[in-house]
Amino acid sequence: MYYGHAKAAELSGERGTPKKESVHSKDILRLVKKIMKYIDKGYTLEDIGRTTGADKVFVEDVARMYLTHQNISVQGILDRIEIKGK
Repeated sequence: MYYGHAKAAELSGERGTPKKESVHSKDILRLVKKIMKYIDKGYTLEDIGRTTGADKVFVEDVARMYLTHQNISVQGILDRIEIKGK
């Protein structure tokens, strides 16, 4: 197959392992839910990062989206962070 000026796609008999991606996605969703819960309980961003082991910038991005977008879902937060290019 050719897509515009891109290199021709090479199809092989092997398939990737979507199970690993879904496990990773579930981990990220759980992490964002935990961050949201800790924000509701009034923990500081530093405490949340220390407790969850999440990157400080990621915690800040989740907190910013959660606090500035009323009734946003976990997936909505992740979508907005991805759109920002993070």
